[in-house]
Amino acid sequence: MIIFVVGIVGNTIIIVGLTCCIQTKSVANIYIVNLAIADLAFVATLPFWAIDLSVRYKWIFGSFMCKLCATMSSVNMYASIFLLTCLSADRYYSIVRPIEALGKRTLTKAKMITVFVWVSAFAVSTPTMFLRQTYYSRYSLHTVCSMKYPSNSILWHIFLYSVKYIVGFLIPFVIQGMCYFFIYKNILASAKKQKKTKSDKVLRVVVAMVLAFFACWLPFHIVNFLKLLARFKVISNCITVHNINVVIPFTVCIAYSNSCINPIVYYFASKRFRNQLRKSLKGSL
Repeated sequence: MIIFVVGIVGNTIIIVGLTCCIQTKSVANIYIVNLAIADLAFVATLPFWAIDLSVRYKWIFGSFMCKLCATMSSVNMYASIFLLTCLSADRYYSIVRPIEALGKRTLTKAKMITVFVWVSAFAVSTPTMFLRQTYYSRYSLHTVCSMKYPSNSILWHIFLYSVKYIVGFLIPFVIQGMCYFFIYKNILASAKKQKKTKSDKVLRVVVAMVLAFFACWLPFHIVNFLKLLARFKVISNCITVHNINVVIPFTVCIAYSNSCINPIVYYFASKRFRNQLRKSLKGSL
């Protein structure tokens, strides 16, 4: 409930604040607004998942809402990590290659990249859209909302997890790591100047968001990998398997909390945004 309320209020403030309160538009702001939109759409599904968890995964909202909520969750995860990667690349060009960035960092190109990010997130989420179904579980003895793979198809499990981990975590992690490695080298090379710039402040916001994302989603991916190993009997110890199943809901909650952490991080890391928002609120009263 806390995640839902903070996520709705916080992401709405970020969207309204960056689109209405701040007059100067920037490439970074376009990515951050879309990140907030992804988080807001995802947070709207949390009450359904919370009720589902409280009744031990007994889905009562029908097949359509099952597919919709699952698809929105998947799209949010991919869109968030893709947009954070775009923000990291934007900081790289702004700080390491400022001359080259003049032609590449335009609002029009940022909007085109954002459209591509959303299309890619929906495309990668297509298997979830088709395979997520409501069906009667013989194990739970009630209707559940879960992935229903083709019978006797081990490859589907491996393929979908590989896509989620490689496309939705590993590749973006490597790209962002390379971006910040070169940024760090550039900052060390120009450390003698000891001059704070607007770019430094934006970098601080982006790094904080990236760290928050990985801190929230890394436990989820680790536990899901262990669950996959348990499914294929690589992990066969009953106590270990039980502990994995016990931990899963907690890692899901941590992952979902990222949708309310981003607006908090942005608010406290961006002094300019706080000042502009306060002025706008005072002017409207």
